[in-house]
Amino acid sequence: MRTFFRLTLLASLLAGLSCAGCESPTPSGEGEGEGEGEGEGEGEGEGEGEGEGEGEGEGEGEGEGEGEGEGESIRLADVSFLVHADDGSIYAAAGTDGACVTQVVGPSAGLDVVCLGGDERLAGLVLQGADLVLLVDSAPDQVRRLPRTSTTADTPTVVATDLDITEHLANGPGLMAAATDRLTFFASATTIQVIHDDNTALTHTVDVGNAAKGALSISSIFVGCAFNVGGPVRLGVYRRNLTTGRPGVDFLVSQNRGGEFQTGKPWAGTAIGDENIWSTRGLDDSGGIYGFDDDDVDVEGNLIAQSRTIAQRADPANQRTFAAAFFPDGDLLYYVTDGTLAGGRSYGFFVVDTAADPPAAPTRLGDLPGAGRAVVVDFFTNSAFVAVPGVGEVVRIPLP
Repeated sequence: MRTFFRLTLLASLLAGLSCAGCESPTPSGEGEGEGEGEGEGEGEGEGEGEGEGEGEGEGEGEGEGEGEGEGESIRLADVSFLVHADDGSIYAAAGTDGACVTQVVGPSAGLDVVCLGGDERLAGLVLQGADLVLLVDSAPDQVRRLPRTSTTADTPTVVATDLDITEHLANGPGLMAAATDRLTFFASATTIQVIHDDNTALTHTVDVGNAAKGALSISSIFVGCAFNVGGPVRLGVYRRNLTTGRPGVDFLVSQNRGGEFQTGKPWAGTAIGDENIWSTRGLDDSGGIYGFDDDDVDVEGNLIAQSRTIAQRADPANQRTFAAAFFPDGDLLYYVTDGTLAGGRSYGFFVVDTAADPPAAPTRLGDLPGAGRAVVVDFFTNSAFVAVPGVGEVVRIPLP
């Protein structure tokens, strides 16, 4: 049983953001009303309705406010990246030229940690230990690292340069992944580079045509990709021990235990324990969620990875949607959706229990005002934060 530290996310924590493209949080939940005076009102629980407007007239915020400020959001144009630190701090960045990585929740909320050049664009963002690591689409493409306590006056360390990630920019968020002792990222159209904690670097070549397009998921052995050998695009796995880089690379075709091949490209990737988990995205935007580990691989015969289905559809009510980003916690997998909506439907924030046997249906925990791009879950505030670039918001959704 997990213990959640529940702290109120005060509006003052997020107010007055000064980051490039940010605006103050916009509460969209309950608590607004009309009244005279200074806008003070009574609130229930932790949602005081203190508002604006001195003197006579109508002030915002009078009335009853409930709970912990449901519906609060952080304005950030084209927000596409989110990372979450162990102390509850959250960092966000846009996917546009010259964007800044900004702390949006935490003791230095509103502080820009690092900004890119005007002709540079962020392609990946991860947190490794106390450092932020950026995959930058620039000239040349680079991987840069700096402490998350830095400011824009500090210069990041270039970890890798002369990369070429052009082929991967349209293939989802999973171009870089971090484990405690290594950083893995796409380095070119057909290569993946691994940098270990002793600063040794290994380059792994994926020699299967146009295979290396997809999501990375680090545990110890698998990197997901998609390939096409004249038939449907199928989910493939590039298999190597990323700890030692020793010879013995296998390319596996992912086949469900029922014998059905999974189609579509891998999109989001993560790991829970020893199991690697991917979402898939088909040509019609439909997609499921699948998992497998080293015990599921039969390399003696025809190199088939016997994967298991975690969710046949990311959103059972929207057949043409896919899981766009993951956040794992224990056996629980939180995710947000993107794709093509059915009439009258909305994108959503979901959770699925990956340990359920038989597989449990995903549970929708909240609706989104647009397609989700990134998600983090913060148990200090018992909330999820979702990047929705289409509306320029980091949306907060309280957990049940």
